[in-house]
Amino acid sequence: MISLAAAVGISVTLGALTAAAAENETAVDTQKYSLVLSDTEYVYNGEVQCPSVKVINNNNGKAVNKAKYTVTYQDGASTNVGEYSVTVHFTAEGYTVYPDMAASYEITALSLKNNASAQLAYTKLTYTGNKRKPAVTVTVDGKKLKKGTDYTVSYSNNKKPGKASVSIKGINNYKGTIKKSFIIVPAKVTGVKCTARTATSITLSWDKATGASGYKVYVYNKSKGKYKLVKTIKSGSKVSCKVTSLTNSTKYKFVIKAYVNVGEKVYAGKKSAALQTYTSVAQYSGTITLSRSTGSGSMSVNYTAAKYGSGYQIAYSYDSKFKKGVKYITNSGLSNTKETIKSLSAVKSYYVKVRLYVKTSDGKLHYGKWSSAVRDYSYKKNATVTANKVTNATKMTVTYTKSPYGSGYEIAYSTDKSFETGVKKVYVKGLKNTSTTITGLSAKKGYYVRVRPYTTVDSRRVYGTYSKIVSTGYKYVYTSYTTAYVSNANRTTNLKLASAAINGTVIKPGETFDFNTIVGPRTEAKGYKYAPVFSGSSVTSGIGGGICQVASTIYNTALLSNFTIVERHQHSQRVSYVPLGRDASIYYNSQNLKWTNNTNYNIKIKMTVKDGYITCTFLTESNVSAPDVSLKVTQSGSKFTLKRYVNGKCNYTAYSKY
Repeated sequence: MISLAAAVGISVTLGALTAAAAENETAVDTQKYSLVLSDTEYVYNGEVQCPSVKVINNNNGKAVNKAKYTVTYQDGASTNVGEYSVTVHFTAEGYTVYPDMAASYEITALSLKNNASAQLAYTKLTYTGNKRKPAVTVTVDGKKLKKGTDYTVSYSNNKKPGKASVSIKGINNYKGTIKKSFIIVPAKVTGVKCTARTATSITLSWDKATGASGYKVYVYNKSKGKYKLVKTIKSGSKVSCKVTSLTNSTKYKFVIKAYVNVGEKVYAGKKSAALQTYTSVAQYSGTITLSRSTGSGSMSVNYTAAKYGSGYQIAYSYDSKFKKGVKYITNSGLSNTKETIKSLSAVKSYYVKVRLYVKTSDGKLHYGKWSSAVRDYSYKKNATVTANKVTNATKMTVTYTKSPYGSGYEIAYSTDKSFETGVKKVYVKGLKNTSTTITGLSAKKGYYVRVRPYTTVDSRRVYGTYSKIVSTGYKYVYTSYTTAYVSNANRTTNLKLASAAINGTVIKPGETFDFNTIVGPRTEAKGYKYAPVFSGSSVTSGIGGGICQVASTIYNTALLSNFTIVERHQHSQRVSYVPLGRDASIYYNSQNLKWTNNTNYNIKIKMTVKDGYITCTFLTESNVSAPDVSLKVTQSGSKFTLKRYVNGKCNYTAYSKY
């Protein structure tokens, strides 16, 4: 560009006129002119840009009439970037100019950085393993520029997940560079599956996503209709997680997104295909109620609703082990808790059990454990059974209420209450005969008895539920001891209350009798009265006074039974109702009486308070004898020593000092 610019334009001074002009009488000798342009530099705008022209007379500073000259622009009109010229030629009569006047101006490139807007077709793309190149749109004042003509595009770091860069560089009529970026996120997670489940957790695994910084695990929230983030795995190489705090017997839908960290921001990829799975189905633990009239061929089944699951399955059979004749009914929905079962045999009893299931999207039913079976005719609930055996008799009579179903009864009896050894059975045909005498028994033993109805099905017996176990009773005296009490109304009341609390207590083999636990606190609310009690060396009045005689009577019975004495305390003064050295003092929370049943028999305690005597009797169900026990008390001054001998050997010693 020719440097002709002034503050407001450019001027060019004409040279001297030629000799021919000097000879012309109309010519102006040595006259000079200036060519002035309105502007010498333009920035590209896509339109024709050219300066206006003035010719100034240098002698008088006035503009020459435009009619005296013509103006010619290079290329006619200027649009694109470049340097252009303008020429003035005088044509009016009386002017001869050597040569034509000329000046130049320039159109420069437009800066993209300051004037253009650039947009990417996508600012987040998914990893594919190939270079990602989102399309670029560049506009200036709403006009879309053309790639390759107005600008070039180059990409970098545009293959792996993370931040990729785009460089947009102006060319031809444009200059400068625009920088843009976009994010490549990891590909959609695949291979999502459940690898383990419990009642409250589900373990998921999936395939590793290339370039992932970690993974986000979402569970569908049905009430809100959207997924909720439940776990973030901050490692791209860890491809499993355990989702906890879930609900049993429940369907869950999971999706997983791989994500990439870019600076402090996290960008997640597309969510995986949804995996619908379930927590372990719980065992049904509700209440099952059966309603069936005697001889009816239909039965109503009612069961309490479970909180979780897709529905219930009901199984019923005449076989308690559910190995034969089993049929099933499936009820969908947790609110459906009633079913009527028809076409049943009128003479058979049926068992019913229920279990929960969860139905997944593939249509499969996943079951929990069965509930306990319930019997429609529950003989155990309705039956009354008694077993009567006279002391030392070899036979007993068993009576029982009539069963509403079946072919007859099974009577099982044993000397073992747990029915683990020595069990014998008697079968009674028909339902009308509700009393049976069993012979050939041991005269010295008591027996336990239970009864259940049976039905003959396919030449085999199918049994009902056993009745409660009853026994021939505690009819045999093991040991007994009696003490006399004084006539005092309040004290007698206390003796009767404490004895009544103990009466009927059964101490099993290996169990320990605990006086204070069985009798409990002695309070006025329970009816206990104030009566004489020892207080050191004096006698005062105290609530529950006198019950030490109950404890002393039981203590002596336990001594004679050769039971293990665990805890016993002496009185602070001598008592008259038992021999010295054989008393037992009781005070709640500080002094107790405890002994252990070291036999193989149940011991039932019988207490009587009548006509001035307290008697403690230990009863057994079998006719067994207590060991040969002798008690000997020796005195040395105020000290008394009690020794118990069995077969001549001392096995217990107690000391008292009054």
